[in-house]
Amino acid sequence: MTIPKSNKGIGYIRRSSHKQLDNHSIEIQKREIEIRAKAEGYEIIQWCIDDAVSAYRKTAADRPAMRELFMYIINNEADAVFFYEESRIDRTFNSFVTQIYNPIKALKPNCKFFCTTVSGEWDAHNTITEMKLLFAGQESIIKSKRTKDTQNGLLAKKIRPGSRTPFGYKKVIVDKETGYKTFIPDENAPIVLLIFYLSSWGYSNEKIAKLLNECNVPSPTGNGWHENTIDAILHRYIYAGHLTWNVRKSAHSSSRKPKEEINLIENVYEPIVPPHLWHLVNEMRELKKQTKQFDTPFYLRGIAYCKNCGISLKTKVDTPSKSAKKYMKYVCPNCKQKIDMDAVHEIVFKRFSTQWTQQFYKMRSHAQRLLLQ
Repeated sequence: MTIPKSNKGIGYIRRSSHKQLDNHSIEIQKREIEIRAKAEGYEIIQWCIDDAVSAYRKTAADRPAMRELFMYIINNEADAVFFYEESRIDRTFNSFVTQIYNPIKALKPNCKFFCTTVSGEWDAHNTITEMKLLFAGQESIIKSKRTKDTQNGLLAKKIRPGSRTPFGYKKVIVDKETGYKTFIPDENAPIVLLIFYLSSWGYSNEKIAKLLNECNVPSPTGNGWHENTIDAILHRYIYAGHLTWNVRKSAHSSSRKPKEEINLIENVYEPIVPPHLWHLVNEMRELKKQTKQFDTPFYLRGIAYCKNCGISLKTKVDTPSKSAKKYMKYVCPNCKQKIDMDAVHEIVFKRFSTQWTQQFYKMRSHAQRLLLQ
């Protein structure tokens, strides 16, 4: 038997964390919604679930399942929305009402909303409903402040606030009486060290990820390596032994703050990466920002100049589309003179090798004389 379109409903469920149990667990929300839908004469044809998604840090329109719900209703696939209670749909006071409820009501005025804790149809503009949304938002603000105060207190004691254990470390108890824990390198620490060495040799994040995947090196997630994962590891101060906090510009942005703006406490943990390698990788990163591309066959780009014009030489690949051989040139942008890349490299590297060998013998002779004095 085909169910009439007017009796089809969408169930929305949200859980803030995988650790969340009791009344906010997915199973309990689903059961209560099904009971309410049946009582109202609806069948839930689709579950839209935001699992481990904050309704305080993310507005309604920023949550994937909420956007999915919106599209189901707009596309005439259902005419009713069911949810557990107000804190599941919003903790920002009004984002659900302004971004989801009002637009749906404007486009589909016959669409109904039902809450398992409210008898009859749920009205977002009812005074009691507005108070519930207000309290849900206020509760999150209070929780957020308590969390930040606790984190600041721990940071003042050089203790890392609770968060995911970094790849390459394991958590151990160092004081049984207080329960104080710290991080020490684990069996994955050599992988982290290898990543830093590869980066210092000029490998791009993409190439490092490809190499690790080809060698079946275990990744933090178990789903393979990605260049973003490599980038995150290379930016983590903990691998140099430092404790950091408030690294991101905001909860809604993944952009990193400048070093001078983050909370940085030095020499808290046993480092995986030695100081010289940490600084070398950071210097390479800054150099790459200037040259735009570091892993390039044009080794002298940026430091080779035209003898006649004194202008930095540009690089150009003059390879015909059907040619198997690559023709790479250094080009003066002013006088348009070109020279083969390999020819330049051969001359420069040969001269460098000769001069370096001579200089090395001079330095060794000088050191021997100093030792004999």
